[in-house]
Formats: sequence, structure tokens, C-alpha cells
Amino acid sequence: MNSSDEEKQLQLITNLKEQAIGEYEDLRAENQKTKEKCDKIRQERDEAVRKLEEFQKISHMVIEEVNFMQNHLEIEKTCRESAEALATKLNKENKTLKRISMLYMAKLGPDVITEEINIDDEESTTEPEATAETCVSVHCQKQIKGGTQLNY
Repeated sequence: MNSSDEEKQLQLITNLKEQAIGEYEDLRAENQKTKEKCDKIRQERDEAVRKLEEFQKISHMVIEEVNFMQNHLEIEKTCRESAEALATKLNKENKTLKRISMLYMAKLGPDVITEEINIDDEESTTEPEATAETCVSVHCQKQIKGGTQLNY
């Protein structure tokens, strides 16, 4: 072959080599960008997973707190219902005791009531001890002792 053909082939090979090197550098730069994007996406994924785990922990804590509050409210509800039932029972017992008291007061007669029991003072006093000490006469004590022996 002649030298001009060889030079053309050499020139062609050189051009192809430079073109291949250029494409290689472009692909290498593109590969580097893709790796950086991939790393960034991995970091975002890892951050999202970390946040998800944190949300799951917080959600679990919230669920536990809600369960605790529900249990506490259920206990309060039960206590309130119990207190209401006891208050109703106490009101019934108070009515019964008032009836028995009225019965004994009727048996004592109006003389003893007005002389020894001051009804006006009893209504204004708020201390239970004061109402318990209102009637201290021997006659009242006998009536009270006799009343405790009765079957209600």
C-alpha cells in the first residue's frame, strides 16, 4: 500500500480512537452522575426508613397512651357508677332513718321535743357532732337504746 493510504488509515484510526476516548469520557461522566444520583436516592431512602421507624415507635407509644387512658377512663366510669349506686343506697337509708326518727319523735310527744330537742338549731348546724348531741336526756337515751333493739 502506498503511504497516502496508510496515512488515511492512520488518520481514520486516530479519529476513531479520539472519538472512542471522547465517548468513553462522556459515559464515565454520565456514570459518575448516575452514581451520585443513586447515592442521593439511597440517602433519601435511608432517611425515609429512619423516619418511618421513628413514626412507628411514636405511633406505638401513642397507642399505649390511648390504651392507658381508656383503661383509666373505664376505671373512673366504674368508680362513678359505684359512687352513684352507693349514693342512691345512702339516700334510701337516710329516708328510712328519717322515717324511723319521725316515728320515735311522734312517740316522744310534743312536750319532750320542744323542751329537749331544738329543731331550729339542728337545721342550721352543719357539724354531725352537734346534731348527735342534741337529745341527751335520760328519756331520749332510753328511747334510742330501745330503738336499736327493733328489727327494721
